[in-house]
Amino acid sequence: MRLSAKAPEMLSQFSELLTSSNLVPEGLEKENLTLFYTTDELEKVIGVIGVEVYGEACLLRSLAVCNGKRNLGIARNLIREALEFARLEKSFNVYLITETIGDTMMRYGFNNVSREIVPPEILKSPFLNGICPCSCPIMHKNVKESGV
Repeated sequence: MRLSAKAPEMLSQFSELLTSSNLVPEGLEKENLTLFYTTDELEKVIGVIGVEVYGEACLLRSLAVCNGKRNLGIARNLIREALEFARLEKSFNVYLITETIGDTMMRYGFNNVSREIVPPEILKSPFLNGICPCSCPIMHKNVKESGV
């Protein structure tokens, strides 16, 4: 498995994978978004995750693994890569919003938090402003001390 930072020529493959996973491929070209991905032996993207950096806080988003490649540790490796990136960027407060993987993310040390404590720059993300329902849990993890 290979993990790499976002390559612009890969945006259509990222978008396709996210769409097939019922996720919104919003803002993949954003400058503050770094995407990590892995490919199969034919160089087809089979897993992706994104980190939007906003100073000391960041938004973990767009985690997807194609159907035939799930339960092989791909998501785990992508999550670890993304959290290590956030730590190295000194974006220690990692947030995410989810409808489906809250239990999984708790295994990585994420906890539910109220919207009131989420930094304003994270709250401005379209994912917390209409893409994901307001009823979706917001989760947080500090990676400064705990790492990944």
